Amino acid sequence: IIISFLLIWLPYFASKIKGILMSTGRGFKLDITSNTSFTISSGPLSYSYSMFQAAFHYGKELSRGSEHTINDIFFSGELQFYFYNSQLYLDWSQAAQVSNGLVAISVFIKLLEDSNLNQKNHQLSAILDAINQIIIKGNFIKEA
Repeated sequence: IIISFLLIWLPYFASKIKGILMSTGRGFKLDITSNTSFTISSGPLSYSYSMFQAAFHYGKELSRGSEHTINDIFFSGELQFYFYNSQLYLDWSQAAQVSNGLVAISVFIKLLEDSNLNQKNHQLSAILDAINQIIIKGNFIKEA
């Protein structure tokens, strides 16, 4: 595992992301459809990587929903993006067999207890609206 703060400046190319949004019982995952493109490159990366999946972990408590920690501190949630090396491999399953094949980026989310301090995020609100439709494990929305 490599932790890099250079990712703040990571260039990307994206079109509208579409896929299948599914409840995992502890969060949700978005499997990206093959006709969608979100690619990252440069920074600590030697190749271009295309996103194939995103996952969101959250909990019942604001202080503990993330899957991972920083200095043993949990966060309200964690958004994970998974990419495969699209310069060298046809898909993520082929790229998973080699050391430079996959990249994962985690974003930690901290919600504040005082709702007046939380600014409305319209992109996150659209995701949360979709999540409300798939609260039971295994439920999904195609082309979310």
